[in-house]
Amino acid sequence: MNKEELLAEAVSAHEAAEAALEARRMAFRRATAGAVSVRELAEATGLTPGKVRGILKA
Repeated sequence: MNKEELLAEAVSAHEAAEAALEARRMAFRRATAGAVSVRELAEATGLTPGKVRGILKA
């Protein structure tokens, strides 16, 4: 692969990761809007309640 192809691959991976993070934020927000507590969401995902709150604020 040449330099341009490698750069394009990196940009594409970055965009995919950003889209996945946004999808997670939206899913967490829908869950908490639907009466799922931060504690329940943390237990279900294996994240700490603080990390869940951070995702919700992002």
